[in-house]
Parts: sequence; C-alpha cells; structure tokens
Amino acid sequence: MGIQTGVVRTLKILPPLSRFTLKQWFLIMSVILWGGLAWILHFILEFLVIIKTDSPLIFISFHFIGIIVGGIFALKVVSKWNHFVGYLGFIGVQVFWYIFLGMVTKAWLVPIGLFGAGFSIGVVFGLYKEQFVFIMEDPKFGGRMYALGLLGGSPFVIILALIGIDVFWTSTMYYIAIFILILTITIIGRTEHKIPPQEPLDVGKYLKKKENLPKVTLGFFFGFFITNAYYATFLIIREAYKELSVLDLQAKFSTFVIILWLTVGLFGIINGLIMDLIGRRIVILIGLCIQSLAFLMLAFLSQTELLLLYIFPICLGIGFMMTINGCLCFFIEEPPPQYVRDTNFIYFTFAGIGMLGGVLIGELMSSVVLTNPAYLTVVLLFTFVIATVVINQIKETLPSKEELEWKDSIRDFFCIITESGVCVYRHTFTEEIPINENLFAGGISGICMLCQEMIKSEEPTQVIDQGDVKLLFETTKNVTCILLGKENLKILREKLKDITAEIEQLFKSVFPTWEGNLDIFVPIGSLVEKHFSE
Repeated sequence: MGIQTGVVRTLKILPPLSRFTLKQWFLIMSVILWGGLAWILHFILEFLVIIKTDSPLIFISFHFIGIIVGGIFALKVVSKWNHFVGYLGFIGVQVFWYIFLGMVTKAWLVPIGLFGAGFSIGVVFGLYKEQFVFIMEDPKFGGRMYALGLLGGSPFVIILALIGIDVFWTSTMYYIAIFILILTITIIGRTEHKIPPQEPLDVGKYLKKKENLPKVTLGFFFGFFITNAYYATFLIIREAYKELSVLDLQAKFSTFVIILWLTVGLFGIINGLIMDLIGRRIVILIGLCIQSLAFLMLAFLSQTELLLLYIFPICLGIGFMMTINGCLCFFIEEPPPQYVRDTNFIYFTFAGIGMLGGVLIGELMSSVVLTNPAYLTVVLLFTFVIATVVINQIKETLPSKEELEWKDSIRDFFCIITESGVCVYRHTFTEEIPINENLFAGGISGICMLCQEMIKSEEPTQVIDQGDVKLLFETTKNVTCILLGKENLKILREKLKDITAEIEQLFKSVFPTWEGNLDIFVPIGSLVEKHFSE
C-alpha cells in the first residue's frame, strides 16, 4: 500500500486538473488565451511589422513605453473601474491595435501601433493576474499551473508565425477569433469567480519601503533579460540574412520563433515540476544563466543555419521558460491576495522599464553584437551577477515542506461560542481522542481570558505551544475556532482565519438568540471539508 502511494505521488507531474469545475476551466482558458495574445505581440508581430515596413528597430521601444504608461494609467484610473469590464474591454482595444499594425504600410505609423498595443497590455496585466489568483490556491502546484498556461499559449504564437501578417485578412480574423473566444468563455465562467476583494495600493508608500525594492527590481530584470536577449537575437538573424527578400527574412525569423515556442511549450511542464520541487528563486537564476550561456555558444561556434535557427532557440527557450515561469509565479504568490492587482501593475510597469532598457542597451551595442556576440554574453553575465544579488534578497514563495504537507499536521478542530465557552462543533482528523468537548472548551476559554488579563492585552490569544501539540486560535465577535496540530504553520493560520470568518458570517443571526440546539451548526462540517481537505 505504501509503495503504491509513493508511485502515485511520484507520477503526479501535472497539477490536479480534476479539482476545477467546468466553469472554472473556462476562466483558466481565458487567461491562457490572453497570455498567448500578449506573447504574439512581443515575440512575433512587432518584429514582422518592423521587417514589413523596413522601420528602424528602435521603434520597438514604443511598445515598452506603452506598457509603462499603461501600468501607471491602470493604477491611477482603471483600478477604480469595474475590473471585469476593464479586463475584457482592454483586450478588445489590444486586438484593435494588432489589426492596426497589420494594416500599417508607413514606417511613421509603426510607433503609434506599438505604443497602443503596449499600453493595452500594461493595463490588462494586473487585471489578468486578478483573474488568475483563484487558480493558485495551492502553491505547491503553482509552477505547473503557469507552465500549463505557457503550454496552452505557445500554439497561438506558433500559428501566427506560420500565418504571417502579409495575408492581412487571415491574421485579422485570427485575432478577432481569439478575442471572441476570450469574451465568450470569460462571461460563461464569471459566475464562479473567486477573486478576493482588491484594495487600492498606495504606490508611494509601497516604493519607499526597503523590503519592496528587490521585488520591483526583479520586475526590471525580468523585462531586461527577456527583451535584451531577444532583441539581440533579431539583430543577429537580420544581419545573417540581410541579402534575402522581405518575405524570405520573415520566413527565417518565423522559423526561429516556432522552434523557440515549441521548446517553451514542450519543456514547460518539466520546468514547472522542477520549480515546484526546488523553489522559484533558484529556477529563475538558472534560467538567466542559461540565456547568457546560449549567447556564449553563439559567440564561439560558427553561425550556421542549424545553430542559429534550431539549436540556439532551443537553448534560449529553456532559459526563457525557467525565468518567465519563476517570475510569473513570484508575481502572484508574493503579494497578499487583496493587493495582487495593484502590485502586478507595479511589477509589470518596472518590467516595461527593464524591457525599454533592454532595447536601448541592445541598440547601443548593436555594432558590437554583430561583430562579436561574446560582448553581449559579458553584459548578460554581469547583469546576471547583479540579478543574483537582488534575487537573494527576496523571500522564497514556494512554502516549506512542512507547509506543503500541512494535512499531516492537523488533529482536531473545535468551534466554540466566544462568550459562553460552549463547544458547538468538533471535527477529528485522526483517530478520535476521548475529550470532554465542553470541559475542553470551557477550560481553554478560561486560560485565554486569564492570559489576556495577566499580560494586559486586548488582543485575543492566537497560539498555545504545548510541546508536540500546538493550539491555534482565531476569534471573531461571536465565535472562536481552535485547531490542534503538530505545527504552527502559516497555511493553517490562513485556513483557520478563513473558516472562522465564514462561520461568523453564516451564523451571525443565530448567535444572539441561540438556545442550545447543536443541530443548527451541522453545516460547519461542509466548511471544514472545504478548507481542510485537498
């Protein structure tokens, strides 16, 4: 029996997909589709537009300026709107700019289209994270869930690389079809939105806190590494095939993108599993290092078509996947749930600054990169060292082994009426230990009151440590819930807080007139099942 259990746990490579209802799957598909839509612009569309119009490559910077402005606009304005409408509305605006870029034939119009598309993405990013937050309830599957999202989004980049943008009506119908699909499935899945109420964040105070500086700096490096490496890649490909026609150059670049995103999709689940086993920080660092080493390989090996269009994008794709997956997990796991939207507006605004910096550095070093890519590797490795220092200042968001195995820690749950000390519900998670529930409840209530009186504290007792048993408390106006376990874990405190608040809300009209009928509190059992079962 033990061997079978071990095998099942070992084979659990994918997250538990059956935990989601059909409507929740619609929402998951919505955010996967938008992720694919965003990568379409950054990894294929903007470069194809540059090739088609023979525009200066520096025009790509307008896309990232748009992201910065969009993030600031979202923080100041869009956060006050209806978030659901804002999410769908600006995805529609984003698609409009994609179509605009497909129509562009004059170089001077390219910056306008790229700015507009970037602005829309900057606005949507925080709202997108807000939509996604319920999916990440169990952080031990966070890496695999985001990997699943990148796996689902990668075909959309590949399809556009195959279509190209010269067949205007085909690409236009493609964008519109994605938008209609996002619109439809998001509306269908909306009834099961489990989004924590979002609170506005004071950006000034947030940025003044020293502990937040490494977090926004990670956002900067996230944008810088992705863009600088990719921008330099485009420079090298364009130089290598400068004798080709526009259509042939587009075909070569599309081949590179297809191999890159095939790698992202196929390597994603393995990377997600690794990240859920060893943590986010180390995977991000490994990913940054692999991106730098990919350019080192490009510098010291002869740049044949096999290397440039096939081997190099595979190496770059592995590093890119590790970096982006780790950062995206961090962006959603680090902030408190009520600040996910606004903190992600801030993170992605700084990512936009990093992206802009990546373009500017790439442009300044363009002549050096083209003559010897080893110089770019030196820059990336130097930046990697700085990023390592920054990332080491950030707390790991993957919980400890004890936090992940919290279910093995819990023993008993008690629900007690705060004023009278009467136990109205008990649930035992292990073999039932004979306890006089009302004697226990009354004794614990007395001890807590005595402790508060002795130390002159108005705050209710939160934990009593009795050697190998920890008593965790959560108190509201009418009810006190107690969890007996082996460890005082953060996840147990959060679960206890949530269930206590739900019990208070569910029975708030019952407590003032309750006359001793315990059957009224039987529904607490379903709440215990909801919060304390995987």
